[in-house]
Amino acid sequence: MLDVGEECDGEALGDATCDSLGFGAGTLACTETCSLDTSSCSGAQEKYSAVGPQVNVPVEAVVGWEVCYQDTFGTAGVSVDMIVTECPKANLMLACRPTGADVFTVLAHAPREAVLQQTEPVLMPAATQANGAIWYFNDDWSWGFALEGEALTLNRCDGYNTNVETRLCWTTVLGTLRDGYRCGASTGLTDDSWERLVLQTD
Repeated sequence: MLDVGEECDGEALGDATCDSLGFGAGTLACTETCSLDTSSCSGAQEKYSAVGPQVNVPVEAVVGWEVCYQDTFGTAGVSVDMIVTECPKANLMLACRPTGADVFTVLAHAPREAVLQQTEPVLMPAATQANGAIWYFNDDWSWGFALEGEALTLNRCDGYNTNVETRLCWTTVLGTLRDGYRCGASTGLTDDSWERLVLQTD
């Protein structure tokens, strides 16, 4: 039986198949940690790619990427350095969604150096432009993105322009990821009903 936060459980794979994940053929399986195992899938697989923040993206459409960190907006105290270490590949994606949902509310990806480029802990930092988004990262302020060309105001995190869906912000304090704060147009998220994810690919 599928529980919240699981991609699969034993033979329960939801609606996922090798074909739906972009492979030509094969048999999809489930790992002991309840994530989809595509090792027996075969055929061409086109890696998911998009320019700029994307909204309402089906999880199964994000092929070629693996989750390297996942928690909820209610989690606090996780080392940012630990997350960076767990996600060493060349391209990183930040995403969020209601817990267990099969659609990402908003996501964006860029080369690792852009996603992790240090920005100043100030109200209007000089964000890093990459792949249609502006990125900010500081382990004692906040971490996130917005659509390239939009104004950015961080009162630690991004609580402005609350009608804009193409923004994501996670609060950081003294080297740790704290609870909160934004997934798309939803702000002030501080409980376990919403998830934060970092995905990676070569």
